[in-house]
This record gives sequence, structure tokens and C-alpha cells, in this order.
Amino acid sequence: MGTSADHDHRDLKLWDAFRKRRTHRDFEQTELSTEAIGALVEAAASAQTFRPGVRHIVVVTEPASVATLGDVVPGWVSNATAAIVLCTDVDKAAALAGSRAVDIYTKLDAGAALAHITLAAVGLGVGICTVGSFTEGAVQAVLDIPDHIRPDVVIGIGIPIRNPLPAPPRAAFQPGVHYNRFGKPTESTAP
Repeated sequence: MGTSADHDHRDLKLWDAFRKRRTHRDFEQTELSTEAIGALVEAAASAQTFRPGVRHIVVVTEPASVATLGDVVPGWVSNATAAIVLCTDVDKAAALAGSRAVDIYTKLDAGAALAHITLAAVGLGVGICTVGSFTEGAVQAVLDIPDHIRPDVVIGIGIPIRNPLPAPPRAAFQPGVHYNRFGKPTESTAP
């Protein structure tokens, strides 16, 4: 009897989403449906979490708030029609597991939530642009986020402007893959 590794059981739709995923910086000025936003929030909420109550999700749909957020987030997409901000309750995380939880676990969780949003967006036909370089205090001030809640990532979302041109070719990603020990040459197939 063979193992599951003997067959290709990958969900082709999921792999298509991996390939189709793009960063969008130009959006139609069409309001996103509550269903689409709800699906993105559900995707984020379904990702791993260090402990219940540590992750918070701020959904920004008011045009004035989205515009003000754009004023304080460098590299922001000026025409996004909504935003999602993934946040961490750093006090709760620290109380549960100390500084390692705050510095590492919660950031892994935010990354997992972002990955779920990214893949869900492809399936929904929604475009996203992730921004990680911002001043936490400025984002907190715009969205009335308390001091003990850290904004981890800001995601601009909207309906992408359809570009008739094909996506520019990407350079092949060549991760440093090592088997069994760091520095051992990679093998053509996994052991």
C-alpha cells in the first residue's frame, strides 16, 4: 500500500491561488461587499493563533478613515477602498508566555493570518497590498487602538483594476533548501 506521498494530492485550486497571487496597488473606486470583507476576516480568523484573545482585527471601511490611514502609512495605496489591520494584544501575550510570545509567536500568527487573507483574496477577486513599514503610534492614533494593542500589518484592499497586460515575469525564487543538515547540498527530491 502506498503512502499519500506516492500521489499528487495537492488541491489544484489552492496551487492556482499561489501562482495567481499578486500585490495590487491600483483599485477601482467600487465599495467592497460586506460578504467579501467578512470572508477575508474569516480567513484571517481561521489561521493559527498563539492563544485566544491575543489577535485583534481592525476593519476599516469608512472612506475618511481609509484616507487618513493612507496619510500615516508610507507606501500606502492611495486608492484602496478598505483596509484590514492585524493587531496583537501584547500585554495578554506577555502575561501568557513572556517576551518570546510578544516578539516571535504573535508575529508568526500575524503572518499566518496574512497568508490566509492573501489566498482568500485571490479566490474572491479582491486585490490586496500589504504594508509593514509604518509607525505603530500613528496607526494607533488614527484607529483609536489602545497602547497595549500592537498593529502588526496593514493591508489595503479593494477591487483591482484589471490590467490587460500579463503580469511581469518574476525572477525565480531560489530559497536556500538544505536536507538534514544546514549546508548539505540540496537533493533533487526530498528524502
